[in-house]
Amino acid sequence: MRAPIVWISAIALIFVAGCERGKPLTPPTNVTLIKITGPNMRFILRIDDESKIAAIVKFVSEHRSGWTQPLAGVPIASYYAYFYNGDKVLGHFAVGGGFFETDLTGDSFHSREATKSETDAFLALIGLQGVRL
Repeated sequence: MRAPIVWISAIALIFVAGCERGKPLTPPTNVTLIKITGPNMRFILRIDDESKIAAIVKFVSEHRSGWTQPLAGVPIASYYAYFYNGDKVLGHFAVGGGFFETDLTGDSFHSREATKSETDAFLALIGLQGVRL
């Protein structure tokens, strides 16, 4: 009777330890350019309009919490928004089916779940409205 409890506890501990919880995202500042890439990191478009950049950065700022590193690894996104200040890359915020992925958490890549309305809103902001993930 005692052995199953020990095994269940050990397995639960492995799953809990396998996911870093609550890493906050730091939104990029002084963004002058956003480059959008798609599947196979193919360049799609550049965004240099200040109002569009501000709207995208605002969206990212509204999604600061809930970032994790899943045990199985961070999922690979479909579309990436790379933030630049001049020639300097500040980081990226990416979208895939049901999730966002970023390196704006500071030290490595993290992901978080996203609803279809959230992913659709981000796709529209980066000029890809109507794209299916």
